[in-house]
This record gives sequence, structure tokens and C-alpha cells, in this order.
Amino acid sequence: LLWIDENIPPTRKGYLNHGGDKIWPIVQALWPRVLNQPREWPPDSSLDGSPWTLVEASAKRIVIASPLSPHLGVRIRREFQLLDDQPSVRIVNSLTREAPSPFPVMIWSITQVHHPRFMLLGSAEALPWGAKWVVLTRNIQGEIAAIGDGAINWDFSGEEELRHESKLGTLGEWVAGVWDDWVFLQTTDFDPAGCYPDASSAQGFFNNVYAELELLSPMTFPAVGETISNTVTWTLFPRQGQDARQLVERISAMMERQ
Repeated sequence: LLWIDENIPPTRKGYLNHGGDKIWPIVQALWPRVLNQPREWPPDSSLDGSPWTLVEASAKRIVIASPLSPHLGVRIRREFQLLDDQPSVRIVNSLTREAPSPFPVMIWSITQVHHPRFMLLGSAEALPWGAKWVVLTRNIQGEIAAIGDGAINWDFSGEEELRHESKLGTLGEWVAGVWDDWVFLQTTDFDPAGCYPDASSAQGFFNNVYAELELLSPMTFPAVGETISNTVTWTLFPRQGQDARQLVERISAMMERQ
């Protein structure tokens, strides 16, 4: 289900996108100022575009560390652990500030996948103006509908052509891509008192090549020597012909058991 292309040429201002899963440490609206560039693209190449270091590796666990970002003074460490009792992987993301910086940071995980049939996003609470979701691009395709009080169904499977980059967000603790046979669920903690600059902690995105499942920690300002962290859990399970509402009920039951 992961979208990976090691042969894709650099695009959009020289950014080399290999796909897979990655961490961005700051809200995109601040990229021009943080990176001293005219636009909100590309990302920090020291963290997304440079080789990381293998710290530890075993049969079911791997730890990797990024270079130091000269723009933010931070280094990221990621621990991936396959769980014994279920088809899941637990990812502990840690971000340590090693040099002074005037900018706040966050842990924003982006998983690029092949286009699902639709996405489901857990919605823990309404936005300040009462809506359950926020549109984060100029244009958006697909049908968006609330499922009860706790989830959103974003269905773009009926679109003949995905013409526009589209992004949707909500305040919640999970996001899932749904294919014909499989469901790829990602969960993390949601802090109702946290600072989420895009008014969302769970996001979905697609363009004409791939889609993204995204989870965000609150934005904060660690001092030099301080570390922030979050845990993201991936779970893969068979769809078994269930529709969006049935899947939301199933995911809710799974999360209650965790």
C-alpha cells in the first residue's frame, strides 16, 4: 500500500520525493521564513532529502536518526517496533532541540500511499467555529460526510480524474486509508488543549500520483536539550466488505481495546 518510487526525478524546486513515510517538524506556512525561501516548498532538505543514520537494528525493531537541521536546531529519532500479537507497528518519534532557534516545532508524520477508495478520519471535537473538518487546499475533490459525531468519510473514488491537490483535516486521533481488500489505520494521541496551527491533528491529502495519511502532534517550543515525542501506531486489517459506517464502528471498538 505504501507509495515508493526510488527512480522519480527531482520535482518542484529540486525536491527528490522517494515516497514512503517521513517526518516534517514545522507547519508549512512557516517554511518560507524558517528556510529563507520565497514559497512554502520544498521542505527542509536536511531532514527530508539527506541520509539518516542507523542507530540500532534487530529482527523486529529498528532505530534511525536524522542529521541536525541547521534551520531549526533539531534532530529527529525514530524507533519502529513490530508488535508480537497483532499486525501492527509502533513508531516512537522523538525530536530534540540541540541548538537555539526562534521557531516552534511539531512532529508531523506523512505516509504516502497508493490511492485508496476513500479515507476515514477520526473527529474528536468540533473546530472553534463549529465545523467538523477544515479544507486545507484551494480546491477539493470528492464527497465529504460526517459519520455520527466521531468520524468523517472522504470519498473520492467516484472522481474520473484527480485534477487538483486536495487536503482535508480534523481534530482527532486517527486516520485510515480504505482499499477494496484492506484498511490501513494510523493512530496517535490527541491533546484537546494543544496548539494545532492548521486546526487539525489528523489529515488526508491526495494529488494525481499518490495519497497521504498524516498525523500531527501539538506545536511547542522546546528549549535546547529538551525533547518532544509522540507515538504513532500502524495497523493493517482486512476490510471484509464493510462500508464506511461499519468500519468506523470497528475502528472505534479496536481503539477502546488498546
